[in-house]
Amino acid sequence: MRHLIILSLLTVASLAQGQSFDSPVVAFNQAANEYIYDGTSRAVQTLNRALQQYPEDEKLKALLEKILKDKQQQQQENQEQNSEQQKEEQQQEEKESEEKKEDQQQQQDSEEKADEDKEAEEKQEQKNEGKESDDKEEQQDKKESDLNEIKKNLEEINISPERARMLLEAMKNNEIQYIQQMQRKPTQKHDSGKPDW
Repeated sequence: MRHLIILSLLTVASLAQGQSFDSPVVAFNQAANEYIYDGTSRAVQTLNRALQQYPEDEKLKALLEKILKDKQQQQQENQEQNSEQQKEEQQQEEKESEEKKEDQQQQQDSEEKADEDKEAEEKQEQKNEGKESDDKEEQQDKKESDLNEIKKNLEEINISPERARMLLEAMKNNEIQYIQQMQRKPTQKHDSGKPDW
């Protein structure tokens, strides 16, 4: 058993160094094992060397063709997967870009609305200031009109403004005295036998 293992190891080592194969079956088995365990490139090298030695062997040609076809298919799948991944990344970037644009648009819209609101507020303030100014002017005009009317009435009854002021002051004092006197007089006499409330 030990001799068999050493012999097979020597065979594998000699084959790996580029020496010739004992038979197409040995070359096929070695290439198949390399393909399964080590990968495509070593198996292709082994098969190319074996086909130089056994160019007419159909099994070696079929295995090489299958390995190359599998390799090509794997590369194609990798390309498709990479392409799909790139597509997904591109879609994600486009989505993020679109979201960013929407956020910028919303921000711009809110800024524009804030500017419009501020402008409308300023216009309203100006309008209110103008209205207040108009109201003040109107009140001033009314006061002047009232004063002119009072002066006219005083002139008609031939009383000076000082004399009219004195009369109004006297009437006001009399009214205050009357109110104070009314507060002192109770409306009903208090019954001493009953509580005060």
